[in-house]
Amino acid sequence: MENNLKNILDLHNIHLSDEQIEKLILLKKETLSANKLFNITSIEDNYEFDIKMILDCLIFKNIFNKETFSIVDVGSGGGFPGLVLAIVFPHANVLCLDATRKKCNHIANMANKLQLSNVDVVCQRVEDFAINNREKFDFAIARALKPINILVELLTPLVKVDGSVIMMKSINYENELALAKNGIKKLYLKLDNIYKYDLDDSNFRSVLLFKKTKETLKKYPRRYDVIIKTPL
Repeated sequence: MENNLKNILDLHNIHLSDEQIEKLILLKKETLSANKLFNITSIEDNYEFDIKMILDCLIFKNIFNKETFSIVDVGSGGGFPGLVLAIVFPHANVLCLDATRKKCNHIANMANKLQLSNVDVVCQRVEDFAINNREKFDFAIARALKPINILVELLTPLVKVDGSVIMMKSINYENELALAKNGIKKLYLKLDNIYKYDLDDSNFRSVLLFKKTKETLKKYPRRYDVIIKTPL
């Protein structure tokens, strides 16, 4: 077993089983290999991958404070954080959602290689997926996908009342958050917490956690071109 990843996670009080570490290592190797065929990440270095692709997806893991839950990873890309969370939370139901077929095929292939029976993959735009999947998930998460004022409308309709919307951001989120103030109110969200992390003395991250207080109005989400042109 590769000790570097285990040591990095242990340093941040993320203690996993040997089997989970082995699956994360396999995920890393397969992702770096697949990256030669199509663009999943610009990262090529093993240590950088451990920090920016694995630790980054787990450092806020205590947000998931119950054994079983459902989560939709919107714009999952290469399966981050969806596949990582599925490894660490085997009793969670994880749906990886992406609009790009080759990325969806990669995620499905990886879930099979990792023997993750708790992962589903859907290749669809989120605003279309939301039509038949409203108020369905305990958590909706997006990692560096779009500005906050766009994400609130894309993610919130998917989450149950009292569920959570999670946005993984850089440390510089304040301007985005200010621009999203109106949308947060209209979509009945409450900013529950902001977690700030230093991954390795040079990589700073923020995770914004919103609670959903009421059902989302049926008119949301709007068409994507409308959302982009006139954010709430």
